[in-house]
Amino acid sequence: MPQKNVNVYFYELSVADQDEEFDQGQFIAAAFSNQALYMDGVSVMQGTSPSTGHHFELREIQHEGQDIVKGCLAMLRIDAPNVRKATGKEALIPLEEGETLLEKNYFLYFKSKRLLVWQFNLAANHVSNLTLMISNLTGGQKIVGYQYLIKDLFAMQPDTEIEYCELRISQPRKKSEKHEVANLDPTEWGINPFEIMASSGARQLAITLTNRTEDGLLGSVAKMARDLVGVNVTKTLRVKVDGAKEPIDLLAERFTYKEVVDFVGHYPDPNKIILALKEAKKKFDAEKDA
Repeated sequence: MPQKNVNVYFYELSVADQDEEFDQGQFIAAAFSNQALYMDGVSVMQGTSPSTGHHFELREIQHEGQDIVKGCLAMLRIDAPNVRKATGKEALIPLEEGETLLEKNYFLYFKSKRLLVWQFNLAANHVSNLTLMISNLTGGQKIVGYQYLIKDLFAMQPDTEIEYCELRISQPRKKSEKHEVANLDPTEWGINPFEIMASSGARQLAITLTNRTEDGLLGSVAKMARDLVGVNVTKTLRVKVDGAKEPIDLLAERFTYKEVVDFVGHYPDPNKIILALKEAKKKFDAEKDA
C-alpha cells in the first residue's frame, strides 16, 4: 500500500496587542465554532495569500469536546498538473467548468493552550495563511499571529543570563514577510534594523551582541530573539545562555515530527493524517515535559 510522510510542526497562536484578561484562545476558537461562517463544513469566506495570490478556505471543521478543533486549510489551485500514464504518455486531468483542485494542510487546534498542530505541506499553505483566515473570519477586528515552539524555551526566560546573541536577517520582500515585520516591536531592540536596511539599500544585516562583564545581556535581547523566531526574514538566530555548553540554534531546535500515513487509492487517508497529528502531539507532550 502506498504511504506518505507527514511532517508535523507546532505553533502557539496569539492575538496582537491584548492584555492578560483577554481570552485569546476563545477569540481564535470563535472562527471555528461560529456556524454562520460555514456551509456544509466549508467556510463561506475565502482568504487570499498576500505572497502568492492563491485563494484558500477552511474545510472539514469538526470539534472534539470543548477544547479540540480539527480540520484543514485548502488552497484552491487553478493550474492543474498533468497525469503520467503507465505507458509514459501525458494526459490532462478533466475538470468541469468552475472546478478547482485542492491542496490541503490538516491541523489540530487546542483552544486551552492556543496550540496549533500543523501538517507541513509546502505545496499548499504557509501557516500564516491560516492565521490570516482566522483574522478574516473573526471580522478582521484583530490580527492573529503565530510563533514556532522551540525546544530550548529556557533560553527565552527573563531570568536566564544570555551571554551572547548572533542573528542575521534579510530585508522583507514578499507581502507576507512585510506583514510579519510590521508585527514586530523594534522599540524593544534599541534600533530598527529594517529601517537601517531600507535607508542603506542593504539586503541583509548581521548582528552579534556580546557582553564582556559578568552580567548577562539585557532582557530586551531575549524579547528580540523571541520575536524573530519563526519570522521568514530571519536567516540565523543563535543564543548562548548560561549553563548551556553550546549556542542554541533557535531556528533548528523546533518541535517537528515525521509520521507515515496510508493512501486510499491515490489519496492520503484524511483520517490517518489526523491520527498522525495526534500521534505527533503525544510525542510533543512527552518531549516537552521530559
